[in-house]
Amino acid sequence: MSRLPVQLSPGVNYSEIDITTVVPNVATTIGAFAGVFQWGPAEKVTTVTSEDNLVTVFGKPLNTEEGIDFHCAANFLQYGRNLKVVRVIGSNETTANSAGTTGLQFLNEDDFFARTDELAAPFYARYPGVLGNSLKVVLLDANGQSSLTVGATAAVGATQIKFTTSLGGTAEENDKLIFQTSNFSQVFLIDSVQGLTATIKTVVASTIPKDTTLTYRSKYADLFPITAETSTQATNLGGDNDELNVVVVDEDGLFTGTEGVVLETYQNVSKAYDAKNNDGAPNYVGAVLNNNSNYVWAGDVESLWGAANEQPITTAFGDVTTGYTAAGVSRYSFSGASAGTNNSNRLYIGGYSKFLDKESVDISLLIAGRAGGDALAETNIKLLRDLVNERKDCVLFISPKLENVLNKSQLAATNATITTRTNYDINSSYVVMDSGWKYIYDKYNDKFRYIPLNADIAGLCARSEFNTQAWYSPAGLNRGTIKNVIKLAFNPDQSSRDLLYVAGVNPVVTFSGEGTVLYGDKTMLKKPSAFDRINVRRLFITLEKAISAAAKYSLFEFNDEFTRSQFRNLVVPYLRSVQSQRGIIDFKVVCDETNNTGSVIDANQFVADIYIKPNRSVNFIQLNFIATRTDSTFTEII
Repeated sequence: MSRLPVQLSPGVNYSEIDITTVVPNVATTIGAFAGVFQWGPAEKVTTVTSEDNLVTVFGKPLNTEEGIDFHCAANFLQYGRNLKVVRVIGSNETTANSAGTTGLQFLNEDDFFARTDELAAPFYARYPGVLGNSLKVVLLDANGQSSLTVGATAAVGATQIKFTTSLGGTAEENDKLIFQTSNFSQVFLIDSVQGLTATIKTVVASTIPKDTTLTYRSKYADLFPITAETSTQATNLGGDNDELNVVVVDEDGLFTGTEGVVLETYQNVSKAYDAKNNDGAPNYVGAVLNNNSNYVWAGDVESLWGAANEQPITTAFGDVTTGYTAAGVSRYSFSGASAGTNNSNRLYIGGYSKFLDKESVDISLLIAGRAGGDALAETNIKLLRDLVNERKDCVLFISPKLENVLNKSQLAATNATITTRTNYDINSSYVVMDSGWKYIYDKYNDKFRYIPLNADIAGLCARSEFNTQAWYSPAGLNRGTIKNVIKLAFNPDQSSRDLLYVAGVNPVVTFSGEGTVLYGDKTMLKKPSAFDRINVRRLFITLEKAISAAAKYSLFEFNDEFTRSQFRNLVVPYLRSVQSQRGIIDFKVVCDETNNTGSVIDANQFVADIYIKPNRSVNFIQLNFIATRTDSTFTEII
């Protein structure tokens, strides 16, 4: 009976009691991977959802051995849609900046903003790596144009124009020179500049006398329909000249493959730290870049207009002075970044350690990638094993070394793979090992290369769950077909498959006319058990994660029959649902006074015993074909 509330005078009171709690669905298709990339946040868990997203965040694959890491991540994303990635870098992989300062390293957003007192350059590359050296930031103050005086008469047919002011380092190819008189107009595109002289792409069509005034206009000014001058907000508050137009450029073409491609533009941002745009969002150039850019951070930008500190919107701002040109255009090319030495065991283990805390990072499928092949020694594979054994809510996928299987006979490849499996010394249902590497075409570098299969096997688990459930085996012709395979480094025959499977290695096989298939579903648990199969291990991970999440709501309640009954009413319908979907054959939930005795209650504990009969996958099929006499009957024979 509910306790009646205390009322001081007659009236009607009502309350709600929620008994609709259910066992939640849990995600068990989340992949996790640590590797070397050209770009992107380092030493931080970042979620990607597709190969295109992977390229956007972490850049295209390196053309070196480290490029294998990108393809491992991309391979998983061909099957799954949720991959948590940690980029690992060496201590000598540094960050480009507009001042060209060397030796700087800002790992990620958190690291950058924790060290704002170190920011001396106006702009910094968003992430470490030599790709940052390809960046350039262009600021258009006012309208991005100015007047220039002709220093010598340019005759008809001339391909050069001389000025009284040096343009060296000011102009760029395709900037404009505009010759305008009352009866004639001609626009010249600059080809190159040397000192006082501009070489133009079209010849002079009408004589340009000495001392004539030409308009010089940056090519970037054409990107903006509105010039940057004074904002309405500044005008209303007594400020002046606060606006800038900003362009982020791939100057060397390392991001896009083409030099000079414009990556980002920002129109009419402000030099004032407290500026707002029409919808009330911050419009300060530093805030706009830091909140929106995929390529650069703003550092000490206020120094560009001669301010020692950020200034309010009421300021009468001067023009950009550092790097400022007569044309109202300031250009800041980045440099100072160096490539790191990344093929290090310590780096990979440091990256994977970001996945150790299961309360802060939810994962289900840990992909060893190259770390399960050539990059790491057996000792470090054991560290990854310890990680999943500690978490107990995810499975690690590993491969043999490429040297075990490439250009080897069937017997030699089989023996080498089994030897590596033995050296790994793994006895765990939370680890799965496949038989090799696949040969793929790397479209980004126009080459062929071998990639370990462990990302594909993890991907099969994700795809299998997406199409069916986590407790279905990812192997076989129905669910085990592997994508993007030109050939296998090692295609085990029946004899090799027999030896590998007994050793706990899952063969990956190419069958003529049927594709490349995962042809085994064992875990690396050595003893005979239901948990020596992938589907059973993943079934129990799913049940344990889901029921544990629901059980948290029993914490700090009374250990009485009401709470125990409530728990049973949560779990039993969920297990019936799993049973109806062929995950389990039968189950029983015991949560009563038999296992919650007085001593258990006095110890502030709560016990539930959940018995599960898991469904098993078919690994062996025996077909008996029996010939009978013509005059026999089947009922007699059977």
